[in-house]
Amino acid sequence: MKKALITGANKGIGFEIAKQLKAVGYEIFIGARNANRGQEAATVLGGKYVPVDLNDLHNLAEIQQAVGTLDVLVNNAGIPGDMHKSGLDFSDRELRETMEVNFFGTHQLIDGLRTNLAADGVIINVTIPVI
Repeated sequence: MKKALITGANKGIGFEIAKQLKAVGYEIFIGARNANRGQEAATVLGGKYVPVDLNDLHNLAEIQQAVGTLDVLVNNAGIPGDMHKSGLDFSDRELRETMEVNFFGTHQLIDGLRTNLAADGVIINVTIPVI
C-alpha cells in the first residue's frame, strides 16, 4: 500500500487532500500541530495522526520513524499571516515570522524526510498567494 504524509491535514485543503488520497487506496498520515484536531481528523479519515509543527520540528526523528517509506509528501501546513492585509502592508517582523514557518519549516521537514521518500516518491507543496 502506498503511503502519504499530509501536513496541515486536520482541516481545509489538507483534510480534503488526505480524504482523496485515502479514497484511492493510500495509507494516510495526518500531520497536524494540534494533537486533538489531528487525532480527530485521523479517526474520521481512517488515517494515523503524526504531530507536525513547522515552527518546532524537535520530533523529526519520531516523524521519520512513524511514517517509514513515503510515496507522497504533501506540504500543506503553514500560517497565512493577516489575510486582511495587502502583501505590501506586512512589517518585516510579520514577513520573517511567516517565512520562518512556511519556508524554513517546510524546508526542514523536506530535508528531514528525503531519506524516507521512495525512489519514485513525490513532494507536493501547497501554497497560497499573498497579494
